[in-house]
Amino acid sequence: KHVEYAEECWQAAQVAFGWMQDLCEEHGVALSIAFEGSGQHAARLKEICAAEGIAYVDLAPAFDRYYASTDAPESVRFEWDPHFNALGHRLVAEGIDEGLARLRVAAGDADPESDDDRKSR
Repeated sequence: KHVEYAEECWQAAQVAFGWMQDLCEEHGVALSIAFEGSGQHAARLKEICAAEGIAYVDLAPAFDRYYASTDAPESVRFEWDPHFNALGHRLVAEGIDEGLARLRVAAGDADPESDDDRKSR
């Protein structure tokens, strides 16, 4: 039963994402969804984004880079709940910045050799 409920939740999420995408398109806004994680949740979210024409921003590279840069990483989440703390939010911001820059390059809207566009904001 839990698996059936989880599938219903994913289906509801896809419908909601489709509505958000339609609304954004009506107003000339590009919708992107950013996610930090891996495994089946990330794969399913990527699948839904692709089906709905939504840009998916993978935040994992920013987190992976942080963890690889230190032998004693600080926690990116609060001790008492799973939400990001200040460090986690900084990594999310870096991941979104990098992910959106990659999307602009892929769309032909930016020069892949220069990050001046990001620095000027």
